[in-house]
Amino acid sequence: MNIIRYKDTLKQKRSYPSGDDFRCYYLPPHDPFEIIETRMPPGISQTPHVHEMIREAMLALEGKVIVTEIIAGKKIEHELETGDFVVYDPR
Repeated sequence: MNIIRYKDTLKQKRSYPSGDDFRCYYLPPHDPFEIIETRMPPGISQTPHVHEMIREAMLALEGKVIVTEIIAGKKIEHELETGDFVVYDPR
């Protein structure tokens, strides 16, 4: 078991181009695990990207989130509702 104390995490604050803030929490550098809390206003999207080596997981805490996966060049959208959880494999 690994207990992660908020007070011990490295923190970084960033903003969207719209000026809305979201916060990222990073664990100590020796740990390959990372937690990011993102608050996204309606209509804002994250730039599509790929992680070569890591799996990414997302939990929708409130509202609805549209997530996209690309398989063989085809985009497939899924709607997450509050409490839904998705895991992306590398690439």
